[in-house]
Amino acid sequence: MSSLFTKTGEDWFNTLKDIYEELSGETLKPSSAIYMILSATAYVVLVITKSFNFAYQNMWLKTCDEDTAELY
Repeated sequence: MSSLFTKTGEDWFNTLKDIYEELSGETLKPSSAIYMILSATAYVVLVITKSFNFAYQNMWLKTCDEDTAELY
């Protein structure tokens, strides 16, 4: 069973960074506070998408965990 979201944390960060750089017109440096905020935001988005993927996989009997399988 495939996942709904397949992006990695690095993919999310690069997407956020590209959007910011396009809108602001400046290039981010790794020592920038905005760079660190975007990195933390990408991590939070990754955790949320992983929880969505877990819930999605638990919808199917073939890939659900033991607790969910007991409900069926």
